[in-house]
Amino acid sequence: GDEEGNWSSVVLVRVPAGAQLDLSAHNGGISFRKVNVNATAHAVNGGISLNETSGKLDVEAQNGGVTVTDCNGDIKVDVQNGGVALKLASTWKGAGLDARTHNGGLVVEAPRDFKSALEVSGSRHTAILCQDDACSRGQRTWNNDDDRILRIGAGDPIIRTSTVNGGIVVKSRTNRTDDTI
Repeated sequence: GDEEGNWSSVVLVRVPAGAQLDLSAHNGGISFRKVNVNATAHAVNGGISLNETSGKLDVEAQNGGVTVTDCNGDIKVDVQNGGVALKLASTWKGAGLDARTHNGGLVVEAPRDFKSALEVSGSRHTAILCQDDACSRGQRTWNNDDDRILRIGAGDPIIRTSTVNGGIVVKSRTNRTDDTI
């Protein structure tokens, strides 16, 4: 009989603050949790999770999504064929976040006391759904033929996120402790 079976592995790496990493995964995911690093991460057929992470990160996923929760610093996210989920704290500390997806949806959760500037954009065919009153304090620009843009907060956006060929959901984020329930 055919006894190839399935296998999997998990590699856990503890690194000092400010460590420089270059990570790559095929058919699996990459997760950063509670670290301050200078890193590039590339996943094919798997997702990338950034949780309470800061520093300078450049992450790329193909055929998998990226989640960014309670992060800070200078973070760039590029996804092909997967979604992006952002759970933002009330203030972003650092250079900013630039998260883009092609062929994937975008979910942005910002707390009601959100103080940083956020820009969410999609193409003219992108559906943008605002839940609760998440968009009530924002400015919408989608009368033109090209992009649909929603801005929340004052000043230049330090958090920019966009999708091509995917829908957008913007909602209010409740207390961080609610995420674990």
